[in-house]
Amino acid sequence: MKRRPRKIKTKKKRTFKLSEEKWRNGLLIAAVALAIVRFVIVPLATRGPRPSHLSRAESVRVSMVVDDVLSDFYIRDNWRFKKRDYVEIHIPEKFKFVNFYVELNKKLEAIGIRVIECSENPVQTKITMTLGSGKKTADKIVFIRKSNLPSTAGVAAIIIDDFGYSYNDVTQEFLFMREPITISIIPGLPNTERVVRQAQLAQKEILIHMPMEPLNEDYDDHGYTILCNQDPGIIRLRIQKAISEIPVAAGINNHQGSKATADRKVMNVALREIKRNHLFFIDSRTNSKSVALDVAKKIHLASAANQMFIDAREDEDFMKMQMKRLADMANKKGRVIGIAHVRKKTLQVLKKMLPELETHGVRLVPVSKLVR
Repeated sequence: MKRRPRKIKTKKKRTFKLSEEKWRNGLLIAAVALAIVRFVIVPLATRGPRPSHLSRAESVRVSMVVDDVLSDFYIRDNWRFKKRDYVEIHIPEKFKFVNFYVELNKKLEAIGIRVIECSENPVQTKITMTLGSGKKTADKIVFIRKSNLPSTAGVAAIIIDDFGYSYNDVTQEFLFMREPITISIIPGLPNTERVVRQAQLAQKEILIHMPMEPLNEDYDDHGYTILCNQDPGIIRLRIQKAISEIPVAAGINNHQGSKATADRKVMNVALREIKRNHLFFIDSRTNSKSVALDVAKKIHLASAANQMFIDAREDEDFMKMQMKRLADMANKKGRVIGIAHVRKKTLQVLKKMLPELETHGVRLVPVSKLVR
């Protein structure tokens, strides 16, 4: 006899219907609870103990470091403002803040301080930075980008003299440096023509490094040197010869020449010939009594003068100091011209210092940009 299959009883799901009044009351209670959590509980949980400030002595040390780095990046004193709870610093719109941040942090770490927090608000063009040590903080610094501030600390031109004697690894590295240095080539030397070709290939500005008579130095006359006892026709002929050998030159600067550049008669002849060929003249200033710039102005020749010899001493520390001076002069005067020479040690210093110059806001340009 077959058994009937047992029926499995399933529980019916209970459904609850809230009245409209109960539903409104529930929403009201939830809203009140949320408000309590938001305005009371959350701040109490996140506020925590207020960090203490650095001591006065520590704050002074921090301020000195910050001021030094700001000065290194040519952020002027009148761009800095002391507020009640923070320091406000105006910076150029295109200021390289990342480079500044790295250098500041490095120098702060040397005194046991670091950047605790740094955030940027691109909408307000504002960067907020907090410095401190452990649970101690210093005043906040607020950087504000300003479009009306100059984007560079100044411009500088560097002429590298004495190309033409040789063509080697040092020569090549100078010629193919990324920065727009100006190449000055002596005419009539064994490698003059080759250097001219390579300088053109590297798209460097070229000068003729015109040999001129010195006061108390030995000199070689290969048929190009301008001497004080020469007939005006010879002076003009020698300048023409140099131009024909380096026809792509934008201008001329003197090689040696401490005697010739102090001779007004010689300079009058030489500079008029340079003007006739539509070139400019850079006085290397091998003699503080040079009259070259004065004559150039009187005959309305585009000209400028060297303001420092970067490698007057073949000492690395001296050259670095000169490069710092170059940057300072660019910042104070807006423009500066320096001369260095095609030497291995000079190359090493420039390879290190030129990127730093650009990082600190000094723009390097070909010397023709600074000729008036």
